[in-house]
Amino acid sequence: MLGAVFGAVFGAIDGVVAIARSAGSELASQDRVTVVVLGMVASALVMTSLGALFALGARAFAARESLRDAREFVSSGPSLWFRRDERLALRAVMAVVGVTTAGLVGFRLTLGVIRSVRTPTLAAISIVGLGAVSLAIGAFAAIVSGLALEGALRRSKRLASVGAIMSVVVLLVSLAALVLAVAGHAVLARLSAGPIVAMAAMVVAYFVVDRIGTRQKWRFAPWTALGAGITVIFGLAWSAATLGRSQSVLDAITGRSMLAAKVYPSLQRWTDRDGDGYGRYFGGGDCNDRDALINPMARDVPGNGRDENCSGMDAPAPPEDRPPPFVAPTTPRPSIVVLSIDTMRPDHTSLHGYHRRTTPVIDRFAQDAARFDRAYTVAPQTVRSFAGAFTGRTPAGLCWGRDVQFPPLRDPNEMLAEVLRAEGYATAAFTNTSYFGLTAGFFQGFEKVEQGGGFKDDAPFAADHARQWIVSAARETKPFFAWLHLVDPHEPYTDRSSPQDFGHEAIDRYDEEIAHSDAVLGRVIPSLDEIAAHRPLVVVVMSDHGEGFGEHGVVFHSFDAHEEALRSVLVVRGPGVIAGPRNALVSLIDLYPTMLAYVGRTPTLRSPARSLLPVLQAPPGANIPWRGAVFADVAPSADLRASSVALIAPPWKLIHDSSRGAWELYQLDRDPLERSNVFHREPVVAEQLRARLAELARPSVAHCPRR
Repeated sequence: MLGAVFGAVFGAIDGVVAIARSAGSELASQDRVTVVVLGMVASALVMTSLGALFALGARAFAARESLRDAREFVSSGPSLWFRRDERLALRAVMAVVGVTTAGLVGFRLTLGVIRSVRTPTLAAISIVGLGAVSLAIGAFAAIVSGLALEGALRRSKRLASVGAIMSVVVLLVSLAALVLAVAGHAVLARLSAGPIVAMAAMVVAYFVVDRIGTRQKWRFAPWTALGAGITVIFGLAWSAATLGRSQSVLDAITGRSMLAAKVYPSLQRWTDRDGDGYGRYFGGGDCNDRDALINPMARDVPGNGRDENCSGMDAPAPPEDRPPPFVAPTTPRPSIVVLSIDTMRPDHTSLHGYHRRTTPVIDRFAQDAARFDRAYTVAPQTVRSFAGAFTGRTPAGLCWGRDVQFPPLRDPNEMLAEVLRAEGYATAAFTNTSYFGLTAGFFQGFEKVEQGGGFKDDAPFAADHARQWIVSAARETKPFFAWLHLVDPHEPYTDRSSPQDFGHEAIDRYDEEIAHSDAVLGRVIPSLDEIAAHRPLVVVVMSDHGEGFGEHGVVFHSFDAHEEALRSVLVVRGPGVIAGPRNALVSLIDLYPTMLAYVGRTPTLRSPARSLLPVLQAPPGANIPWRGAVFADVAPSADLRASSVALIAPPWKLIHDSSRGAWELYQLDRDPLERSNVFHREPVVAEQLRARLAELARPSVAHCPRR
């Protein structure tokens, strides 16, 4: 009963939090009420279940005579918790030190396993073994702390109690959470705040249960508990039947809440009878849970009279994009340089009108180049984005190896550097991070590779080495391909004072990192200008994806398919390129066929990518045949299907998150910040885009040999 009451209160708070985090979205009044009620149902379910388990555990605990002292200590309250007891205080210190040490050591060891071990089975075995090591180290630390602090506790008058020790722990954790929050580490701050919330809940529960429950002897407690249980069951039945009728509500409750966001997706999966990943209830959206070929992301065959994708109608035939006209390659074959900056979202660059002067070097470069104002990444994660750009394929169409976090790129993938090297190009890659080296096969085709020793190393050092190699290669007769990547705008952001000092908040430091990377490119671009004066040279300046700052409840990237994560910077300068802005809808995977077109080659495998030469060599604003949509996906690893997929078909954009069963449809020309989800208001548009999205999201890896 108490669990249901606490759950309802916490659920109401959870619903209010979800509404607050959806402040940019248009939620009607009745939708706001629904979000709060759904939050109460989910929390009441969890709290009631935990309360029942706690009651059973407490009953078993009370029955053990050997645990009498511990039981009496817990139930006695603050009067005994803060009573001087050197022995118990020392045990508390040892327990805190041991658990903290084991947790930190286990975290670091597990992180190392994830980054280095290449198969899930070996990773699991390693983590289990390292768990034992972590416990041993934690036990040793506990013993050492006990020996070191025994005398201090004996002399102390105020700290020699369990309550005092735990108060110090809460204070230290609170300070850690505050420091992490100020430093911009929001996720770690929330994790640090977890123990504080847990202890506060224990104290509240103690006073409620002990001071009210045992003293008042509620006569109607059984009937109240029965009523609470029936209410929870009724609430679950109601939410199972109604959740998903409004995609705005579903998005708010499964994407913006704290606890309910974990409960309802789990209930969706638990009620999935046919194993296709979509349940019928709790917003799962499966209209036929007995047929795995029918689900919200199934391919709906046009005109067959069946509704395979649960849209409520048979899909119409999608319009076909007309191929662009053929453009003859440049002769002689140009050299190619790609300059990329990690995590640089376009709307934070002065190149695209940002109010801060973050990219003066790129701004000057773009004066003689084509600037794409609607460029999208194929995946908001670095390795997957560059794998797409360097192969011309979506992540679902690549041959990946098995790995926990960094799946290798297998040999059948035709990488840009491989093709150019076979065409006689000298090839080299330079980056100030070790990140790419964790993905085996990523540097296929590069003769020379220079990486940083850590996640963020000295960017000027990498840029200077890249410039020296390019200048040296330009003295030779054969063409060259060089790639320089700077990782600095990736979190954690360094607080810089040069070349710009914008402040100390996370977004200020992020802008400073962009300005720093832009200045570093200024060490390379002048040499490229000199080379371009006497030999053909194509230069690409780009970013791999964007970054979120909570606009849609997500910070950083990799997990979101909204504009702030998918939009990319793309500027191209080269022979035949007419300078000026371009409004053509492009994907970063278009770089691959574009570079091949410059050298007179065509891709050997079918791909949705298109050469940009027709757009580059046409005047700005020219009306040339071009594509009408681009695709992007978000997947946790190469071994799992995309958890989110997006189709950008101006003026519309459709997002589907299969992990939550949520659909979002935005009209970008009227709603560029993606605040108003019109999925249910535009059923015809939604159905057309769903059919195209399902087709593009299907894996196309027939060229990959079986593993």
